[in-house]
Amino acid sequence: QFLCYGEFDFFCGGEIWNLNAFSPKEAFEPVQYDFSKLALCNYFSELILIFLDYANPDKMVLRLFLNTLYACAYKNISQKTLKLAFELKLLCLTGFCPKIDVCSNCGDEEIYAFDLLENGVLCKNCKNASCITITNESLLFLRYIICCDIKKLFAYEIPHDTEAELSYIAERYLKHHADREIKSLDYYKKFI
Repeated sequence: QFLCYGEFDFFCGGEIWNLNAFSPKEAFEPVQYDFSKLALCNYFSELILIFLDYANPDKMVLRLFLNTLYACAYKNISQKTLKLAFELKLLCLTGFCPKIDVCSNCGDEEIYAFDLLENGVLCKNCKNASCITITNESLLFLRYIICCDIKKLFAYEIPHDTEAELSYIAERYLKHHADREIKSLDYYKKFI
């Protein structure tokens, strides 16, 4: 079943791997009964395939995925926050962490915008046409999401305006690095 987490026992018969046994641990059942949550989790799955593929397992990405599925299934967290946090944390875990401390160009600490091409934040003097203006509050939440431990990723509540601004930035940044169309995102957007 989709999203069912457990222990798989495989054996190799020549060049083919066969499944011997499976012991389920968690099925995240509440997600299975909500189309928008299911579409969102499908989007998360596609992102993992895009940034890791089958041949590159990663324990931290698995932990992020499982914690996000758990939060989606059992916690009262907005789907926009789940999506935003998952996108940013996945990008960081797979080597696409934006520079968020100081201006990517000159090192100034007075941040004004986020730039997809510079992979980070810029000051007012270095801003360009590809920049997205970012508020101080959004910058604080961006820094929190990127720097916090995965266990504490959903231990906050983002105001709606900030959530919308960061969601826009995260989605554009992710699409820039994915360098392809993400069909499950279009499907998910039909439910929101």
